[in-house]
Amino acid sequence: MSLDNTSICFDVEYLIKYPDLILSIFGFVTNLIHLFVLSLKVSTIPNFMFLTVICGTDVLQLVTSGINKVWAVLTYIEHKNCIGYMNHVDIGFKFLSSWTDYLSRTAAPWITVVMAVTVVQNKKISWQGAKRYVIFSLAASVLYSSIWVLNAIVLFQYLPYAPCSADNHAQHYMTENDNWLTTSIKLMRYIEIILGILWHFGCLVLLLMFLVKKCKKKYSENSTVLLLLSFLVPNILSCIPYFFIANEDEYQTQEALIIPTAFGSLMRVSGTCCRPFFILWKCKDYQLVVDSIFDISGGIGSRTIKVQSSLISK
Repeated sequence: MSLDNTSICFDVEYLIKYPDLILSIFGFVTNLIHLFVLSLKVSTIPNFMFLTVICGTDVLQLVTSGINKVWAVLTYIEHKNCIGYMNHVDIGFKFLSSWTDYLSRTAAPWITVVMAVTVVQNKKISWQGAKRYVIFSLAASVLYSSIWVLNAIVLFQYLPYAPCSADNHAQHYMTENDNWLTTSIKLMRYIEIILGILWHFGCLVLLLMFLVKKCKKKYSENSTVLLLLSFLVPNILSCIPYFFIANEDEYQTQEALIIPTAFGSLMRVSGTCCRPFFILWKCKDYQLVVDSIFDISGGIGSRTIKVQSSLISK
């Protein structure tokens, strides 16, 4: 089904996919290199365990984002403005990409907060301790993401099969029905809002604590701060378009959500691309590992690398 006469919003959303795709490819390459560097010392530096999992979820997000954008561009060329899905294979891949997107959007930010707490408290965390934190965060994120996607799959079974449709079937179902499925979806939305508020509040508190330590000259590096900001700033910026579509409807239409969703994806991918450079710029442990690979500092890299078990060393 071709939808050539749809709103210009869908054309704008299509144009946003180009910079998103370019950044996804660039970020995928840089994060693979970043992942390789971290893997060299992940077994000896506890905070590298946190950074490795963050980087791994970033790579997962970039892969699915890049594939989605390539598929969307090809679909647009052949079926102009095919909104939603084309067939069962397409909707299946969208469910999978949604799951990986939810996983990366929940696991990496919370693991970053946990790591920041250990840094700001100067807590000497063991490798096994870091591993336990990571496993718990990943397990919770997998469970949370799976419930979201399972709700979406079940909801799809109740909707009419409508490829390339802009008729807002899901929104209509949510407003016209009151059953266990709509209750579950609403509950997950409330949980998402609460978790979002807690995470942003936690980030602001941690940033204030880092600022106080900086003023007291008890804190000399900024890698953890930059890592927090790489999540916080894109999240705040991605909320801006939603203020322009705000109305009294509980469920926005596909046309209203299409640009904010695309812009949010672009912001998140931008933050993902920045993280390896922030770590390379400000983390001394990471710099020593990179130096050991390239030996670019007059023999420093050939020495035995003795690094502390904290991302921020004094």
